[in-house]
Parts: sequence; structure tokens; C-alpha cells
Amino acid sequence: MSESWESRRKRLVKVREGFSESLRNIPLRYVEDVAGLSPDALRALDRAYQAEPVNIPRAIQYIRENLVLSVEDLREFAKPEKPGPKPGGTEIQDLNASIAKPKTASITPDKRDIQALAEVLMMCYPSMPKVSADAIAASDVMSEALRVVTATREARESYHAQSDFVILTLLQLFSQSKKQVLEIIQSNSVFQKALENSGISLDQNHS
Repeated sequence: MSESWESRRKRLVKVREGFSESLRNIPLRYVEDVAGLSPDALRALDRAYQAEPVNIPRAIQYIRENLVLSVEDLREFAKPEKPGPKPGGTEIQDLNASIAKPKTASITPDKRDIQALAEVLMMCYPSMPKVSADAIAASDVMSEALRVVTATREARESYHAQSDFVILTLLQLFSQSKKQVLEIIQSNSVFQKALENSGISLDQNHS
């Protein structure tokens, strides 16, 4: 059974309720990322957030790039442009904030790639409206995934793709990446639950 958009929102709210008091007001769109942090990373984020709300994506980036965590360095790295939480707004508006935010990049993404990514999102979340999928696909939070879509398309369309060396190497790269992503999912209960409720069939996709 696939997870509806509203069910997903409720699930994220419930997950967020399990966070420490200082982290219970973070935007819903960051809940899954925060839930996937290690206990030490969560403690560092909690201590940093107690002093002053920080930019969550920047904080997660700092945590992922540093083996030894410093609360002071984390606060400095993730210092918000405007201190304090944004006033007003509802949970739904907050969750959709990044969806409506246009993507800014030095190179304009190919519309074909955005559409392809939006179609993948709707496969993962069958109840997601197309307009939401299109907006999410073009948002900053999906920028890395969009680059993967672009790189994959360019590799397939390249003249070099006529070489068996290229095709077999691409196949092995995709197989390794798939295995690594599945390992990440299997190590995180939040991701496991999301997969169970998604439109993804491991019988068809897992090898």
C-alpha cells in the first residue's frame, strides 16, 4: 500500500515528536535527514540548536563532512542568514516551502531531466500530485538527484556509449550505487518505513 501525501506528513510529525525538545520545531522537510543521524551527531546538533536555531541543511552537511564534531564549528558553519525560526505559517506550508522554492544554479537544468525526476517521484509516491512532483524535482533539495538524472542521460546519449567498455562500466557503477543505497535504507528504520509505504517494488528493482 502506497503512502499518501497527508500520511507522510503525519508520519514525519510523529517522528519529529521523538526528537529532543530543541529539535521538535525543525521544518518537516528535514525530519528524515535528522532522524538518520548518529546519536553523537544528534547530540551535537541538539546542543548547537539549543544555543540558537541553525540552518539544518548546512548543519547536516557539516556533520557528514567531519568525523570529529565541534558544536562551535557546527554553529558557525550552519549560522542562519536570519537568526531564529521564521514566524507564522502552518506545518503544510512549512513542508511545502522548499517545494515552491525555485532552483538556482549556474546552469539551467534540462526540462527533460526535471520531468524524468518528477516521474520517478510519482513512482515512489503514487498519490503525490503532478504539480508537487514537478516542483520538488526542480527544488534545491533534489539538486543532487537531478544531477544524477542528467549525467545518466548524457552518458546514454554520448557517442562514447557505443563502446562496450563504457556500457559495462556504467552498468557496474549503477549496480554498486544501488547496493550502497539499499544498505543505507536497511540501516535506517525511517527509510525502511518510507520504502515499505512507497510505490517501489524491490522484487522488480533489487538484484
